[in-house]
Amino acid sequence: MLDNSSYIKTATASVPLFYPRYKMKPGDKIDGYITNKKLIEGLLNCEYIFLTLYWKPVGDSLLFLSVAQACFEYLQLTRDTQPKWIVDDQYQELIRHIGFLKDADMVFKALDRFKSMIKNNQKAVLITDDDPFKMANVPPIFNSEEYVYPKFVEKDSSIIIKEYSSRPARYFLTFEREVGKRLISDPNNSLPNFVFDSQKTNSGKIMCIVSQASRPEKKFGTTRFIKLAKRLFDSKLVDIVYLLANSKEESPSEWILVRRLLEKYKDWLILVEDKKFEETAELFSKSQIVLGNDTGFTHLAAMSVNNMGRPKVFILYSRHDYSKWSTGKDNVYPIVTKLSEYLKNNNMSIQRDGIDLSKWGSEEWSYSIPINRVENMIKKYAQY
Repeated sequence: MLDNSSYIKTATASVPLFYPRYKMKPGDKIDGYITNKKLIEGLLNCEYIFLTLYWKPVGDSLLFLSVAQACFEYLQLTRDTQPKWIVDDQYQELIRHIGFLKDADMVFKALDRFKSMIKNNQKAVLITDDDPFKMANVPPIFNSEEYVYPKFVEKDSSIIIKEYSSRPARYFLTFEREVGKRLISDPNNSLPNFVFDSQKTNSGKIMCIVSQASRPEKKFGTTRFIKLAKRLFDSKLVDIVYLLANSKEESPSEWILVRRLLEKYKDWLILVEDKKFEETAELFSKSQIVLGNDTGFTHLAAMSVNNMGRPKVFILYSRHDYSKWSTGKDNVYPIVTKLSEYLKNNNMSIQRDGIDLSKWGSEEWSYSIPINRVENMIKKYAQY
């Protein structure tokens, strides 16, 4: 019998899934695993499911939402009456656009509420990627820090049936193994969407550019983004471009150039600063193209849809394995540095595997990606 920690020695490993998922139906029992009995008992008997997210960084918590999807599916497969979802109220306007969470109770300090319920012998389960030091070992709980998340490979004999590389797929399958049942979704498409009800507008073809990034190595460059947008506008691929940028992240000289270009192209280029998450996600859902650095907002774009469709999202990767730190959705088109390609091909992480970055030079940085390459990629995949 296997459990989730005994055979997975490192998150960089690529490991067999060990059960023929592609042959199984939703609800089928997964044999050969030591399941998480406390979690299962809690899910089968609880009155409340708590979801708390750390949001530091934002992108990591967005990718963790596949665990909430997995939990929802398990409850659908095993219970006639469903527990009440209780979610921490941070970014509640955005979270309500996930179908199964639209009627959830949004509360201040949900983790404190959960601890109080457990202390009073109320039946509740916690799903969280929050700081584990806040948990105080309160069961039943699924905390992201308790596991490692390798790339799973599903095989039939020696033939690879499917690979599960993205972080959401790894989360989803870990939860599936813990509860011992084949769940409903394809793990590669298990991340829930933020769904908006938007009417068709006369704005034309909309593009959003996400120039913000948490690290300088991840920045393609705001003026370079604008130069690229001008080419796409001139080729009539886009009619209006929204630039998500933050003056606090730019050097004074760069921001002066950005302001000049905004004035020069004011008929079609619009600066967006400090929008709320919900407003930004709705803007993404109305767009045909989103182009951005590897950051939480760009992952948000891939998850934002409306009744008219969803955007094609082009993400510039520099320091991450682009197949891992991704939503896994098929509307995402990665454009990568040589370092990112290397990390993906070798299933490696810079920090964990001690990558010597001095050998990579500028090829570590997003600005090493030529503008022409990004332009050609967009023109290839974003035709209407």
